[in-house]
Amino acid sequence: MTPCKLTGRAAEGVARDCGAGFREALLTSNFSDLVQEDLSPFQQVLAYRKIVEDLRQFIFHDPLTGLPSWKLFNQRLTAVLDDALQNGHSFAVFFLDLDRFKHINHTFGHEVGDRLLRLFVDRIVGVLEPDAILSRKGGDRFFLLLPDVADDKQAEATAARIMNALREPFAVEGQETFLTISIGISRYPQGGSDAVTLLKNADAAMNKAKEGGRNTCRFFCDELHAKARRHLQIENLLRKALDRNEFYLRYQPQFRIASSSLVDRSGLMQEQVSGRMIGCEALLRWNSSELGPISPVEFIPIAEATGMIEPIGEWVIQTACEQNRRWQEAGFEPFRMAINLSPRQLFNPNFEGMVYRQLWQTKLDPCWLEMEVTENILMLDIHEAADKLNRLRNLGMRISVDDFGTGYSSLSYLKKLPIDCLKIDRSFVQDLERCCDNTAIVQAIIGMAKQLKLSVIAEGVETEDQAAFLSRNGCTDLQGYYFCRPLTADQLTDYLAESPGPQAECCPGMVNFCCVPL
Repeated sequence: MTPCKLTGRAAEGVARDCGAGFREALLTSNFSDLVQEDLSPFQQVLAYRKIVEDLRQFIFHDPLTGLPSWKLFNQRLTAVLDDALQNGHSFAVFFLDLDRFKHINHTFGHEVGDRLLRLFVDRIVGVLEPDAILSRKGGDRFFLLLPDVADDKQAEATAARIMNALREPFAVEGQETFLTISIGISRYPQGGSDAVTLLKNADAAMNKAKEGGRNTCRFFCDELHAKARRHLQIENLLRKALDRNEFYLRYQPQFRIASSSLVDRSGLMQEQVSGRMIGCEALLRWNSSELGPISPVEFIPIAEATGMIEPIGEWVIQTACEQNRRWQEAGFEPFRMAINLSPRQLFNPNFEGMVYRQLWQTKLDPCWLEMEVTENILMLDIHEAADKLNRLRNLGMRISVDDFGTGYSSLSYLKKLPIDCLKIDRSFVQDLERCCDNTAIVQAIIGMAKQLKLSVIAEGVETEDQAAFLSRNGCTDLQGYYFCRPLTADQLTDYLAESPGPQAECCPGMVNFCCVPL
């Protein structure tokens, strides 16, 4: 029995269609059945047909799930599109993405993850129309083609059946595991007039579903198209913004207040609030030469997703340290400056070295620098976060938790992490006068901070009543438009020159940078 390899134009054609990975497997396959001397011509034909069928199965079906392959899906999509162009009917393309499936792979391993994917496919196929085509694009991503869809309601009904099918748990490794899914839908012709556009727009709609909290579906629309174009435009401009010097910092002062009661002319008791600056927060701003001012709410998530936040973040730290040192050299009382950190910055292995280098170059004592992180960042990897923050804190910096109360607040992580200060989120402060729940939450945060011997600062203070309430309840460090809007460096310089000097916080003394590891 002699091994035989498929060679010549047939092998080259199939390999070219299926990619380099398949080419190697195909050219080294053993087709010994075709060269056995005891096979009759009829038996050889049958063996050949079986080999061809096996190859077709490999080419046109996903080896893990048995679903139609991406190649076959695209062929069917092209055929359905041609038919729709001729007959004027509508169809829909779905992009299905399992939520947080990476966590399952990390927890149970990829073998269990693959088994779960097969169970997922079996369950979904059971609720689809007979003419529907489900294909696995790769990983935990799937595309679904509904060849005949009359309106959005019909597509929505299919999406609802898919999500309902996942309400029951899957049995994995002896325990129940729930899966949820985010679905993006583009319907011809509203969602695109060609295959590439339909697939791309279904992807954009799926991302919108993810942003909406996952476990939901979204249709592609003109608004999403405009948003996708804007997103791409900002991403491209971000890559040039540093070189063009388009970023700048605004500085919002932070105050320590004191309240006093006075009797007005009518004989009524009035509470007055006064404050003295104790520090400031450095806020990143971008004035694009092409688009004008762009909100941080819009460009920072894009910078984070693309990795641009790392060079931008380094520029922020460098600029803030230089400016703070400049104020000290001008003779102003030293004060602490707070800087917001992103997940990519904090978990970058070179982050501490970069911070040390900026401090060394600017000769700024670390005690005048405060690093702000959000609760969600801390929960990504609490052990690594604790290690990173401990190193910064041991150098003399202060660590605060920004937007406290909006994420994974718990006494457990507050005790594990080297935290000095909690910042009450503005959403709680702004509704203090109207919402009893927010009043209770703010009082609880202040009380918890006191029990844990942490400082607490409220941001977003806009009225005297808010400031008075916070002061009465033990929160005397405030920040917001009631006291001062974010200022340019020159404006804050003028403010410092005209007002009483900042109330200096305790600083352990200058660090010998010759001993700081770079």
